[in-house]
Amino acid sequence: MESGFFAGFLEWLLALVHHWELIVVTGAIPFAIDLLDRVFEWKMPKRMYIVFLAAGLFLAMFAAWRDEHAKVNQLETSIRELTKPDFAVASPESAFGYDEQADQTLLWIVVGLANRGAASVAGGWKLEFESPRINTTVGFVQLPPETRGRFEGHFADEDSIYEKAMQKPIEKGAAVSGWAYFKIPGKAAFEALDDGTAVLHVIFYDYNNVEHKSESIHIGTRSEEPAYFPGVKGGFHKVGKSKQP
Repeated sequence: MESGFFAGFLEWLLALVHHWELIVVTGAIPFAIDLLDRVFEWKMPKRMYIVFLAAGLFLAMFAAWRDEHAKVNQLETSIRELTKPDFAVASPESAFGYDEQADQTLLWIVVGLANRGAASVAGGWKLEFESPRINTTVGFVQLPPETRGRFEGHFADEDSIYEKAMQKPIEKGAAVSGWAYFKIPGKAAFEALDDGTAVLHVIFYDYNNVEHKSESIHIGTRSEEPAYFPGVKGGFHKVGKSKQP
């Protein structure tokens, strides 16, 4: 530890001498003083020499500190880049319905997650729901119940993004996809999804507990076709016409 301290002190001292030499010996100020002496024959008083040397020492100390501070910042940035995940989120498929008995809007989304940074797991999944009539944030529901209505879900736990993104760290350059299931209280969310006015954001956290938020997800009107979910074994299959609200 002592050798490291003295090595750091010596490095700072050499930087101090270098900057002091630039300021006091070869800088613009000594050049201006020398020019005044040659042109106007003006001599700097001895007291001003002392002030000049002291000011030069102060500025040299500041410059040496600034150099070391810049090195530390650069090192911290490099370490941060090596340890910081960089996730890209996509949601290519979705389906939704309304549970009249529970008065809840049911929403399934396929989440594709690619990592362009340091390896990390992803957890704490939430959905931010925004619309003209309702704005709320709801948590991930791990086990989807058997659903009534237009779509029937055929999923397994291991196909959820919750499980896939937490089983092991997602390495740099790797991608995973899985389903996410959310319940939004009331029918207003269903109506917003149905008329295309809902704006969604998927939120999750990396191993540093840093929040990541997807770009806006817009879901259009319901489709009569079965939904295919890439990356998962199951999917939604149309089971007949549901009662329209």
